[in-house]
Amino acid sequence: MGLATFIERNMDALLDDWRDFARTQLRQTRVFSEAELENSARKLLQAVANDMRTAQSGNEQKERSRGERSGATPAIRQLGHRHAAVRFEQGLNVDQLAAEYRALRATVLRHWQEELRDGAREVDDVVRFNESIDECLTESMAWYGSRMEEARRLFLAALGHDLRSPLSAVIMSAEAMLRHHELDPRTLRAAEIVRNSGHRMKRMLNDLLDFTSTRLGGRMSIERTDVALQETLKQTVDELSAVHPEVELRFDCRGTLEGHWDPHRLSQVAANLIGNAIQHGEPGKPITVVAEEHPAEVTLTVHNEGAPIAVEMRERIFEPFNRGMAREEDQPGGQGSLGLGLYISKQIVEAHGGRIDLDSSAENGTTFCVRLPSAKPAS
Repeated sequence: MGLATFIERNMDALLDDWRDFARTQLRQTRVFSEAELENSARKLLQAVANDMRTAQSGNEQKERSRGERSGATPAIRQLGHRHAAVRFEQGLNVDQLAAEYRALRATVLRHWQEELRDGAREVDDVVRFNESIDECLTESMAWYGSRMEEARRLFLAALGHDLRSPLSAVIMSAEAMLRHHELDPRTLRAAEIVRNSGHRMKRMLNDLLDFTSTRLGGRMSIERTDVALQETLKQTVDELSAVHPEVELRFDCRGTLEGHWDPHRLSQVAANLIGNAIQHGEPGKPITVVAEEHPAEVTLTVHNEGAPIAVEMRERIFEPFNRGMAREEDQPGGQGSLGLGLYISKQIVEAHGGRIDLDSSAENGTTFCVRLPSAKPAS
């Protein structure tokens, strides 16, 4: 008796054994119905049995053994999609989905082993069974992955759209209060805290949306225009000086920095690098920002004194959610940062065709240097 026939003839017994797994491992499903869960498992095993009877060439078998989808039959791939969709609606997570396939495989092979007297001649059937199960699992996991990415995109799109308006209203209201100097000092201080916290939340939200865009296969969006960056950078430094009056920011711009840039994005880079220096620099020491025009490039350097960045940290300093630097132990909670600033800055600079260099030592402090290839105005 072939394995496909064995599965069909012993379907009820196999599902009885599998049902014990369902009771313990799948109890937290959104709709825990043994009948629904078992029905999907029955369809899966029947599809596998049908697939095992489908003629397969040597090349197709080789392709399937390598995990290439071209070697799989359309029916088993469709079953993988459908099974994943059913389990998704029933509330299974991806780990439970994989565990279900593992349980089905073990159940069938254990019963099949008990049935066989001479197992050597049935090896081909076992290989075909594993191929079908693996192909179905591959398709199910791929479907789950795409569905989760879609859900993540929708969530973040709604997050960005629904939070921007109320957050902007909070910031504008706080700024309006700060313009009324007749208010008592305690109220003005409270309004200042609300404004600063609102700006920090807005930066975090923007960073999160930018991160999602780039990590889901997109590229950092930039909108170039003919502009001189001198005024843009000065305004960025002035804004940060107002928010952090306790920090001495020294700004030196050598040249008008005319080019075909995205001024808002490059202002974001400057703000991220200066904010990083404020967070991790030595308190009481000035932070120096220098923008300079060269024949072939424009550079922007941000320097701060303080403990150097550890060597092992420098290799991953531009990775996302990297909140730790040399002085992280002195900065509990990351000062309201998601650890995305340097990652996003690198993406923006690379979208302009440039790069960011890092130099950090105990003797010279820490310097981030942005290098942008000259992009003169289109005119």
